[in-house]
Amino acid sequence: LLEDTLNLLTSAKANKKYIKECEKSIKKQFMDDLKNMYVEEGKILLKLIHRETGKTSFDIMKNYGGTFETIFYQAMAKTYHADMKSTYDPVIDYQIEEIIKSLEIENVPQN
Repeated sequence: LLEDTLNLLTSAKANKKYIKECEKSIKKQFMDDLKNMYVEEGKILLKLIHRETGKTSFDIMKNYGGTFETIFYQAMAKTYHADMKSTYDPVIDYQIEEIIKSLEIENVPQN
């Protein structure tokens, strides 16, 4: 949705403004939860972002936030032994995959 909207905007200034508005909205919605996460939960979140988008958190931030900000947050992640370049592999991350599959089955509406 974000990329679709950005494609409709006609100027770089409008794109930048829209990205900032989206960032502000996302921070307002999720920042309290993110601040209260354990490190291991954050590592799983990075993998789940890759699973859902096909892009690493590093790539997403680099595209929308700029190189300096991305490198800063990658350095912060590294201090907690995390990596924004984490990828999701359903074979390696089989436990996460099993949990997701069990939740999807439970959330299927019954007739």
